[in-house]
Amino acid sequence: MKRFYLAVVVALIIAWGALPSTTQEKRPRQDSRIGFANVGLVIQKCRKAKDFETERSELLAPGRKQGATLSLEILNLKKSLAAPDITPVATAKLEQALLEAKRRLEDLDGEFRKQMTKLIEKQTMELFKDLQQASSQLAVKHQFTAILTYGDVEKKDQPWFSDIDRIMDGMNKSSLYPMYVDPEFDVTQRLLDTVDQNYLRSPPKKAGGAGGL
Repeated sequence: MKRFYLAVVVALIIAWGALPSTTQEKRPRQDSRIGFANVGLVIQKCRKAKDFETERSELLAPGRKQGATLSLEILNLKKSLAAPDITPVATAKLEQALLEAKRRLEDLDGEFRKQMTKLIEKQTMELFKDLQQASSQLAVKHQFTAILTYGDVEKKDQPWFSDIDRIMDGMNKSSLYPMYVDPEFDVTQRLLDTVDQNYLRSPPKKAGGAGGL
């Protein structure tokens, strides 16, 4: 699920500074300060995302139990159908029972997917809003003109080809990916701290869920 978040919550989160006078020509501010934040790492490590993962696991639990029961029922029906001395009448009944069990399993899976999709959409929107709010607070506090974001997981000493290929693909689609950021302007940790502080001040209410595989 974390990858899902990395695919969805990657954007420019701009915290605007003071607007230039409308009577003057618009020019870049001489004291502009641009911060860069790895939102992929923020999402990977922030408390709210971890709690969201727990929430998804809790949603999965009942459905997994029901799914396991149905899967065992289907397995036993198949074993019964494979018996050498089974009668035509028993075969018809078992085949009908097997069909119904498979349908129940498919319905359970479909219901789970609907609930999980809805939950992930809600969580993603919340995380994005949290990132916007924290970026704005950070920009004002540290006098950044803008905070530009990119999505990446924790950096490795030797990145895999798949990592490089994903970065290059994003760059081809005009996605921001800084090859180097001066530590003074890397605000990833400060953004993570701000997101966590905001979350701890107002912990979310747990949303109940049921069903699913």
